[in-house]
Amino acid sequence: MAKGLSLSIAYSANVGGIGSLTGTAPNVVMKGFSDILYENRNATSPVSFATWMQFGLPLSAIMVVIVWIWLQIFFLRCRGCCSCCEDSNEGKEDVRKRVKTVIRQEYKNLGPLNFAQGAVIFHFVLLAILWVTRDLGGIGGWGDIFPPKTVTDSTPSILISVSLFIFPSVLPTWLWRKHGML
Repeated sequence: MAKGLSLSIAYSANVGGIGSLTGTAPNVVMKGFSDILYENRNATSPVSFATWMQFGLPLSAIMVVIVWIWLQIFFLRCRGCCSCCEDSNEGKEDVRKRVKTVIRQEYKNLGPLNFAQGAVIFHFVLLAILWVTRDLGGIGGWGDIFPPKTVTDSTPSILISVSLFIFPSVLPTWLWRKHGML
């Protein structure tokens, strides 16, 4: 089981890295070479974050299913995925209940989402939206507002990184008073 878990971590990194342009370093290097080759021929590179995801995300989803099936068959030897291979179900139900109880308790121990965690989630979602919508592959995007070659895929990364340093980690007290929370 330990070997299977170790392999699943490695496979998930590779399969997940295919899904987006910034998933792995070779994807970004390929984009850089593509930009240079197209620039030398006075053309615009068709590779953007959105066009990469059009290709990579479906491939990544297919690979997740294939790798999951392979790991199930190879390491679990069909245990738990079909009724033909199950031994007895007597002790398994008790173990499942205990695991479920432990997971629920740990989830409760996390507590509610605080302001800082919500802010980071918001920034991450905003970053993903900015990456995808900068150049939608032929139909434009928000990057067309700026002069050519001034906005790249790294622009939203820098913007969000700076924003995270400026954004407060706790809700300012003047907002608490305004909304009657204090």
